[in-house]
Amino acid sequence: MIQRDEINVAYILALLNQIAQDQKQPRPRNPRSTRPKKLKLVFDLLGSDVKLRSKRELIEKFMRENIPRIPSGQPVSEAFNEFWTEEKTKAIREIYETEG
Repeated sequence: MIQRDEINVAYILALLNQIAQDQKQPRPRNPRSTRPKKLKLVFDLLGSDVKLRSKRELIEKFMRENIPRIPSGQPVSEAFNEFWTEEKTKAIREIYETEG
């Protein structure tokens, strides 16, 4: 199960990388743009896999807050790892403050 979870997260990060690169390009006037399809696929994956549901909120937050700010050429996985580390640190700090 852990291996499958890692594969799904890696696949989602690959899709997010494609979405980030698409955002850097001028918007195509083509109604068959793949960006909406990729976004839908990410949301479908997050909703369909029980293991990923627990990560859904964080991945969606990452998409909203970080995807538009990722510099061209920076891998999404690198930005995601930084985001994930920050979020874990915040959560640990919150538990520490709550529990004393």
